Amino acid sequence: MNHRVAVLVLVMGAWAGTSQSQECTDDQARRAESIASTLTTWPAIYEAFQSYGHCSDGSIAEGFKVAVTETLADRWQGLVTLQTIVEKDARFRTFVLDFISDGTESVTFQKVASNAAHRCPPKGAELCAGILKRVAEVEQSIQR
Repeated sequence: MNHRVAVLVLVMGAWAGTSQSQECTDDQARRAESIASTLTTWPAIYEAFQSYGHCSDGSIAEGFKVAVTETLADRWQGLVTLQTIVEKDARFRTFVLDFISDGTESVTFQKVASNAAHRCPPKGAELCAGILKRVAEVEQSIQR
């Protein structure tokens, strides 16, 4: 098994272990797919995570990845809200970090890294460190 696949298996396995162990119904999958990439605020992403986090594979996962990375890149001022949510629900922190992944547009990926490195509020230092660690892991997996 190549390293990229192993990393993906570990990441998804870690996330699956923190998610609710419920089956994603066809109706839930359709709803999740229709909204995942349209989410633009942390409260909306969190609400979708609570409702559909157990459905996040395939195109749904792609939609969540877009929502998470674009929010981190282009709506950084919302980090304080994200910090408040992850303080109450560590599973959501894992969910967010897992969707910082390869396949994200390079410009978006670099904005996420730059924001975490240079625009982090003092209260968000631990979260920003987690974001930067995840960015480094993804960059390392891409280089292999």
